[in-house]
Amino acid sequence: MHSLVHLATRIWIGREGGVEEITMKALQHIEEVFRSADRVNRQLWRDYLPHALRLLDRSEGYRFVKRFDLFFCVGKCLYTDRWFKDAVGCFEEVSQWRAARLSDQDDDRLSADLWLASAYLNDRRIKDAVTLLEHVVEVRKKTLEEDDDERLASEHELAREYLSDRRIKGAIKMLEHVVEVRKKTLEEDDDERLASEHELPRAYLSDRRIKDAIKMLEHVVEVRKKTLEEDDYSRLVSEHVLASAYLDDRRIKDAVTMLEHVVEVRKTLEEDDDERLASEHALATAYLSDRRIKDAIEMLEHVVEVQKTTLDEEDHDRLTSEQVLTSAYLSDRRVKDAIKMLEHVVEVQKTTLKDDDLSLLASEHELARAYLDDGQIKDAIKMLEHVVEVRKTTLEEDDHWRLTTYLSDRRIKDAIKMLEHVVEVEKKTLEEDDHERLASEHALAMAYLDDRQAQKAVDLLEHVVTVESQLFEKDDPERHVSLDLLRDAYEQLEAEWETSGWK
Repeated sequence: MHSLVHLATRIWIGREGGVEEITMKALQHIEEVFRSADRVNRQLWRDYLPHALRLLDRSEGYRFVKRFDLFFCVGKCLYTDRWFKDAVGCFEEVSQWRAARLSDQDDDRLSADLWLASAYLNDRRIKDAVTLLEHVVEVRKKTLEEDDDERLASEHELAREYLSDRRIKGAIKMLEHVVEVRKKTLEEDDDERLASEHELPRAYLSDRRIKDAIKMLEHVVEVRKKTLEEDDYSRLVSEHVLASAYLDDRRIKDAVTMLEHVVEVRKTLEEDDDERLASEHALATAYLSDRRIKDAIEMLEHVVEVQKTTLDEEDHDRLTSEQVLTSAYLSDRRVKDAIKMLEHVVEVQKTTLKDDDLSLLASEHELARAYLDDGQIKDAIKMLEHVVEVRKTTLEEDDHWRLTTYLSDRRIKDAIKMLEHVVEVEKKTLEEDDHERLASEHALAMAYLDDRQAQKAVDLLEHVVTVESQLFEKDDPERHVSLDLLRDAYEQLEAEWETSGWK
């Protein structure tokens, strides 16, 4: 309806009287259109959305129940369309209205709070989401049975928020409970059961339980392929997460194939859509692992360019994309470009993050690597010593790069001492075939060779090669690197024996 027609209609209604009654009927009529947020009705409620928002704005002075019912329905539709900031505004109206009139155990009030918390989470207001959801879960534990749908939905959502807040163990404990209960009460293809079985592997991945994550995600993807359209949001998200798990498990070709499919389907979304950008970012990361450096750079430069126009300078996603792009630049020997971008990233993060924040330390580690590649050895050592000092108790890649720096500066004894400590701790905490543990053992063998300790290098590399033969395909580049290094170690050991007079 044209705005002049709206104006004329309002004047006529005001002149004739009955404004309140007509407003009530209009709210009721529009609310029926929005009552279902099912994607089947998406086009219908998209057509009605401008009218609904205008009616909600014009009826501000009327405190009808129907007005807030419409707010709730519109909020759900906005949420379904991923317009989270607008959805938050609607749900806040409903939550405040119901909080003033209903007890804290009332189902309608708790339902509004649950939707608001979920919208907060997707709008990156994680602390607000956790605070609200912990209250909802606490109330529902007291009033509902363990297998009640509403209680399980609350616990599922709280676990998601714990995961976003890096409270991984808490998320896993809660999700394992939800999954176990839903397996007993719901069909294999039920949306709610699949949602929990999708979320739990995300928590496993954060906890480095990669095999467990892959097993469950492959099941979820297989079921969703049978029941959902190719462009369905839930199906694409599961495929995206499974591809990430494949990457963590070094199944790079599988990851690339799946992510290329996801990216192709998501080209129907707006260029600046968060999910589309996330898929492109993930595919670029997979390209890097597959040594398709040029493809990775092209995609990441696009992602970074778009995020510069839509995200704040200190936004975590934007900084992450810039950081990965610098890794691609380093792999392409564009060291100056990498240093320029990383110095900017580190500078921004220092103004917003604590010294021991994982993201800041990772950026400083990567910048040190860039300095190293640029021949700025002293600057690299200074930065890495800071990083390692902050993270003495961790086993991150920083330690491996500090080793590399020491080797470049001929501080081999320091490198060996550090890596022997890393390897010893990882033997106690990581599986024999864990990639980080193998990388540490490989690096320590290199240091032994540089220090003319060929026998130690051979002993360690024979173990690494044996494990990798069970883990990797015959043509895997990592396996060949270890085999080549083992051959070098045998030659060096033979030379040492000859020098010392051994036969």
